Amino acid sequence: MTQKDKVQPSTSPPDGKRLGQLMDRYRREVNFTRSLRLKTPLSLGLLVFLLVTHTLASMMDMVLQVADRRVVPAILHGANIDFLVWEGQWWRLISATFLHGGWLHLVFNAYALYVLGPVLERLYGSRRFVVLYVGAGLLASLASLWLTGRSVGASGAIFGLLGALMAFGLRHRQKLPPKVGKAFGVGMLPWVVINIGIGFIPGLQIDNAAHIGGLIAGALLALPMSTTLEAEPLRWRRAGLEVLFLVSMLLVSWGLVGMLHQAMRCTSSVQSAMVCYPLDKIQPEQTPDQPEP
Repeated sequence: MTQKDKVQPSTSPPDGKRLGQLMDRYRREVNFTRSLRLKTPLSLGLLVFLLVTHTLASMMDMVLQVADRRVVPAILHGANIDFLVWEGQWWRLISATFLHGGWLHLVFNAYALYVLGPVLERLYGSRRFVVLYVGAGLLASLASLWLTGRSVGASGAIFGLLGALMAFGLRHRQKLPPKVGKAFGVGMLPWVVINIGIGFIPGLQIDNAAHIGGLIAGALLALPMSTTLEAEPLRWRRAGLEVLFLVSMLLVSWGLVGMLHQAMRCTSSVQSAMVCYPLDKIQPEQTPDQPEP
């Protein structure tokens, strides 16, 4: 074979189709990179709030223990407990998503929120992030109320964030870099299957009703939502988002005020605690738990 017979690399410019594919891929990467530069004040603020609420609950337990007035753990003042909810304390469906059954429970959920929260807030924006967390947490609590009866923890809401991320990857994969779209969509399935599978192991007391309920709720809430990768939404969609955000903040306030009122009402004396939490309906030292995802 002579030197002339060797195939020389083509120096001709790419055809129109290939050029269009390259430009589309570049545009996806630019838009996705731009979204990752957005600040995430609410997800990080929520993380701090979860740490503060658990610290305050632990301090309350210690103070009541010293005063010999500790009848039940402090988290029971806001936990999702079936007979109390049916008696009218519906705010527990919200307050339970901000409490945890122990430090290990909190650490696992805090880590999951630290990983998922900023990503979701960058992709959907701060207001939609709040709507996703509160909405998924509320529906997860309802699922737990019907199927389990008692729960506490943020993991139902966090599974909702996971469901929203999966919905984002499946719905918007054409707007994402190929590997990112796959990771956010079907790439999440092994993680979901493993964690839900762990919940079926006997003796672990994991509330899979809340986990699965939150996962489905987060995905359904996220599907119709606009994202930061899209153009500015229509005026009516912006107005609807503001209404949903306001409702979410009112629900959070309702849950926290109800929990604080319950704590003040039921810790003034041992007798008041016994009235709030009859021993024939609840074990004094039993902590309802909704362990980490």
